[in-house]
Formats: sequence, structure tokens, C-alpha cells
Amino acid sequence: MKRLNFLDGLRGWGAVFVLLYHVFSEGLPVDPVFGDRVKYLVPFNGTLAVLVFFVVSGFSLSVRYLADGDIRSWSKIAAGRYLRLVIPIFAACLIVHVAMVLGLISPPDQILPPFSRILHFEASVSHLLKFSLFDVFFNYRIADTYIGPLWTMSIELFGSFIVLVAALLVRPLPHRSVLLVGLAGLVLFLAPNFAMLALFPIGAAMADWFNRGRIDAIPKWAAVILLLAGCVVPLFPFSVFTWGLIGTTALVLGCIALPQIRTFLSGNLSAELGRISFPLYLMHGPVMCIVGDPLTRMIGISMPIRFGIDALVIVVSVGAAYAFVPVNNFAVWASREVGNVTVRLANYRNRPAWM
Repeated sequence: MKRLNFLDGLRGWGAVFVLLYHVFSEGLPVDPVFGDRVKYLVPFNGTLAVLVFFVVSGFSLSVRYLADGDIRSWSKIAAGRYLRLVIPIFAACLIVHVAMVLGLISPPDQILPPFSRILHFEASVSHLLKFSLFDVFFNYRIADTYIGPLWTMSIELFGSFIVLVAALLVRPLPHRSVLLVGLAGLVLFLAPNFAMLALFPIGAAMADWFNRGRIDAIPKWAAVILLLAGCVVPLFPFSVFTWGLIGTTALVLGCIALPQIRTFLSGNLSAELGRISFPLYLMHGPVMCIVGDPLTRMIGISMPIRFGIDALVIVVSVGAAYAFVPVNNFAVWASREVGNVTVRLANYRNRPAWM
């Protein structure tokens, strides 16, 4: 199946928006009032960007299987999904672990309040292995984390398998997109504490609409309205229903349905941002702790200086993301190899005895 480059663009710009939010609003705001108000703008709203990530994950994980029903491609994705996530997570946590051992990160009681909620542990190899390989997915606690944004990884892992199983079950059925939307509603109703998982079947339903040509059939005026609806969502009080199922769905649909936006998201800049999206998501937190926090505490006495520190953090975060790309590429390769081996073993075991 042809690669849908606009999904990479959505991931890339989403990672940029998370970076801008954490730098200018939550972590290192040039001014408290500015930091509180700027998050009402979509490019500075990290929460909305994370919700977009979940919808895009549901879309990308299911679109091929819903189109062709190839169980081999489905099996490869399912078999390699954990490895795809855990290798970059472990590497990023290892970087923070080494920084803690070298004294490059101050203790929690000495750093700025936004960062003081994390790193409440002794830097030990046992904690590194336990957290990055298990706890980050199955027993996450903010005080035990190396990187704040890793709170999304348990949702990403469980949501991935929810949408993979859902796609497997509903593909043979008529009106499968309706069933996927119904699954999202069921998750919201039965598991409100895990409501963000509902965004994955929404993404799968969107993938089915795309395969059937229904998104392309949306009139331009309707796509513009959807896009604007997604952009005004941050003005309303947060809930997964309003921000996620309504706002994020409208935003993503509008971006895909408008030819100009889809072309932009498929362009070279967006593709490059997509290539570094996961590394940027993982590495900007450590950069803020290692570079942004000490500089702000030492010399951040005025708005111009703080703005300069924020600009430096953004530049260093992008550089760190590029340096991290080989790790991300290795994770992609390793997950695919595991998937290929799984498919080969399954094919071998299903061969008749006489072969």
C-alpha cells in the first residue's frame, strides 16, 4: 500500500506543537501570564497534539489491513509493536540516567516546579531497566519517570493492540466504521479513566472512511468548518469527549480533506518533521532539564533572556532529535525483523507434514 505521507506530517507537526507547549507554556514560559494564555492557540497546545497522535496511530496501524485484509502485515505490526516503542524509550531513559549520574540534572528539590514532579528516585541500573522496559507501560508513576511526556506510552501501547484487534474483528463485517465508532463510545462509557483509548478506534474508523473515498468526498467548505472547529477546541474546558472525539476528529478530518493542507502535510518539510517526530518527542524533555532548567534558574531574570533560553532549548532539542534518529531507525528495523520472523514461524507451523 502506498505510504500516506500526510500521516507523517501530522505526527511531525504534532511533535513540534508538543515541544512549543512544553517550552513556552508549561515548562519554561517567558512570563506566567503569557504561558497560561498561549496554550489556547493550537500550535502551543500540547494536549491537543497528543490526542492527534493517538488518532493518527489508530489510523496508521489499521489502514492497510482494513484495505487489503493481509493478515501477514497485521501480524508483523502486532508482533513488533512493543519493540518499536521500547527501544527508543530505553535509549532516551538511558541518556537521562547517565546525565543524572554525571550530575548534569539537579535533584528534584532544586529544579523548577514543572520538572520537580519527576526523577524522585536514585539513579540505578535496576530502576532504569524496570521503568523503561515495564513500568512505563504497565505501572507508570510520574515520580518514577525519567521523562515527563512518557505518560502517553502506556496509552499508546494498549491503544495499539485495541485498534489492531478491533480492525481484525470488524473488517469482514458491513458498516465496520460504525462499529469502530461504537467501540470508541463503549470505551468512553465503560472505562472513563482510560478514555483516551477511545481515540484509537476513531482513527481506525477514519482510515476506513479514507479507504472508501469518503474523506475525499467531503466538500471543501465542510472541511474548512471541520478544521476551524478543531482549532477552537482549546477555548473550551478539557474533556476527552470534547477535545478528543469532537475536536481532534474534526481537526484531523479537516487536515486530510482539504487538498491544500494535505499537500502541505505530505511535503518535504512535513516529511522531515515526521522523520524526527518520535525522537523529538522523547528528547525535548531531557534537553529542558539539562539545558533549560539550569539556565533559567541562573540567568533567566528578564523576558528577553528567557525567550533566548527557550529558543536555545528548541534548537538543541531539534539537534538532539536528529542525533537520536539512528536509534529510532534501529527500533523500526528490529520491530520489522521480529514481525518477519513471527510470520515465517507461523507459516512454517501451518505447513502440511508432507511438505
